[in-house]
Amino acid sequence: MFLAGAWFSPMALARIGHIRAFAACAAICCVTARALYPVDHALLWALNRALFGAAIAMLFAAAESWMTSVTPKERRGDILGFYLLCTKVALAAGPFMIGDAARDPG
Repeated sequence: MFLAGAWFSPMALARIGHIRAFAACAAICCVTARALYPVDHALLWALNRALFGAAIAMLFAAAESWMTSVTPKERRGDILGFYLLCTKVALAAGPFMIGDAARDPG
């Protein structure tokens, strides 16, 4: 569903703008992440994860599109390169942070 979110994000961005699209997708991500825990049916869980994936793709599209539109041409490569570096480091470090948080303290 990441692909579907990326496919439909230009329409959402054109229709409602970067800030509203980002806020709406962030809200969807929060609700679907919270709803993963009580769901015990595989089909509902899969639909929830699909919605979450589409919202994440739209979050990335909104952020990158906004940065591209407000950054001057001379600095665009530097800014987007730094953004992508930070994104990759966060995506790589995230699972390790969850592992540390889940560890039994006692």
